[in-house]
Amino acid sequence: MVNRTQQNHSFLPTGIDIGKTDIVLARADDNDPRHFPVQIISLKDPDWHQQLIEAVPGGVVAAEPTGYHYMAPIAAVLHQHTTAQLYLVNHETTGHVRQTHISGIKTDAIDARALALIARMIADDNAPRTARAFDPEREALTQTLRLYINTRRRLVKSTTRTKNQIDQLAHSIAPVLAQKKDSYLRAVETGFVTPEELHHLAELLADGEEVRGYTGRGSYGAKKTII
Repeated sequence: MVNRTQQNHSFLPTGIDIGKTDIVLARADDNDPRHFPVQIISLKDPDWHQQLIEAVPGGVVAAEPTGYHYMAPIAAVLHQHTTAQLYLVNHETTGHVRQTHISGIKTDAIDARALALIARMIADDNAPRTARAFDPEREALTQTLRLYINTRRRLVKSTTRTKNQIDQLAHSIAPVLAQKKDSYLRAVETGFVTPEELHHLAELLADGEEVRGYTGRGSYGAKKTII
């Protein structure tokens, strides 16, 4: 087996802990994992991407799947400007490796060392079952799907809120309008929107009459028929 101290420093298996303002890199050399060398790159530096390219031009890299907006720039630099093979590892696996081989204390540097040890496992064909190779196309599709799901969730909430507001408004005019909401909405769509018109509609509904086909004066005095 090749002695890792004889390998190019930059191609050692690397772990990257991605934060909001910094990324912490640890390299799996021949040291005890507790003493893997660590490098911090500030994302506030204008040339942070060049520093990352120089630090990790290739080799196996392990990182946790942080939020897309944090992960995407790092992954893009590694994928487009280096030969590094990026793997994503879930938080539980990183935590287990950290506690078993490095420390029960959680810091960015310790997490980076745990990820570097996982990167070494991957390089040695002993990858944890939860590790998966980063696929830019898959990640982009996943993000698009996530955006659609979040948009649908917001629209469902908005629809529910609007329905509740309609119910409250109808009930404030006359409780029977909230109970007969379909008839109430048909009347509103037709143009029956003034208080007098809606109160008259409520009287009809309260008497059990069918309002479909009812003709009267809608908004602006126009003759309207509820269909």
